[in-house]
Amino acid sequence: MTPRSTLHALVSLTTSTALSTLLSAQGTMAGNVLKHYDGTPEARSRGDGLPQHMISIMQRYPFNQCCGRTRLCCVELTLHDQNIASQERAYLEVRANDLSDPAFPLGRPDMTGPLLFTMPIVFTFTSQVQTFTIDLLPCIQLPAGFGPTADFYVGLRFNPNTAWPNGDGLSCLFSGRTGGFVGEQYKTLPKPMYAPSPKPGLGWSHNWNTGVTVINNGDLSWAIGAGLFEDVCQPFASNAGRFTGTPGVAGAGVNPNFGYAGIWPTVDNLNNIPPNDRVGWRVRTIAPPGSTCVLFLGFNLQTPINIGPGLLCIEPLLNIATITRPEQSCATRSNAMFGPLGVPVTSSGICIGAQAVTINGNTFALQLSTACTTAL
Repeated sequence: MTPRSTLHALVSLTTSTALSTLLSAQGTMAGNVLKHYDGTPEARSRGDGLPQHMISIMQRYPFNQCCGRTRLCCVELTLHDQNIASQERAYLEVRANDLSDPAFPLGRPDMTGPLLFTMPIVFTFTSQVQTFTIDLLPCIQLPAGFGPTADFYVGLRFNPNTAWPNGDGLSCLFSGRTGGFVGEQYKTLPKPMYAPSPKPGLGWSHNWNTGVTVINNGDLSWAIGAGLFEDVCQPFASNAGRFTGTPGVAGAGVNPNFGYAGIWPTVDNLNNIPPNDRVGWRVRTIAPPGSTCVLFLGFNLQTPINIGPGLLCIEPLLNIATITRPEQSCATRSNAMFGPLGVPVTSSGICIGAQAVTINGNTFALQLSTACTTAL
């Protein structure tokens, strides 16, 4: 990492006024992917229901994992096709959060209100498992506000297909805890963050035949990524003894783990067997490789502050600087990695926010990322 002193004039900023001044020249951005699928597919699914049912699968994007986002510019899907000789069809759906159901006080996908976006898509496969990137131009405006009211969902609606899973058919990969891979996802939640149960409430499905909307069995996360207009900051967990999986192969998560373990790392293991997870953050940016990125850590602001070019979502208490390296994902050109860092057991139960500023190495414009939350 670049020593803190190298960007003293920047990283010493701790007020929204100073950040607003520096970010006044923020450049155009579009399409940095946020995904809570950890890279190891437990299996594939068309959602909870029968093959003859029409089902929508929906991945939740909580506001506290992408505070400051404004628009959705691309979608990344990892899908499976039983028979690649035939084309497959589905509908891309983007939905808002429904807070009207007392059973889900933090919300569920709004399946009755107007969609934020829908589009029929024809998929042509060259292998049974394939990742598709769908550019959305112009970008889709996401719900305004703060907290759960601004959560949104991205997913697919599958038409009935009685041939699946024994014959031809389209399905989506997911990671989860259904396969018994200990440590794949996250620690036992001390309190609900997104749903009133020990489940995370990020992977959902809606059965149009029965009208039932549920959190999917298996604490799963769909292999669906949202490409946001802003630079994206996302937490990860690192533990070589716990996350031993290989990308694309079912197993105990990939290390570093950008799945649910990144949001809920295990840092309260008093016996230290296996060792506690270490934590870190990745910033995806449209800035070119070699740009300087500064990560700010602090407590989440209850009400984010509009500083003109974006929302300041955390109270900056600590900062770290590093240089970005090449990456390609939607419009992403580079990323910056911070960590992994050790966390004292006594920190368990604390929520830490993270948000970043990147100095574009070509234009010298300053780009503000979304902010995320790590629940220690």
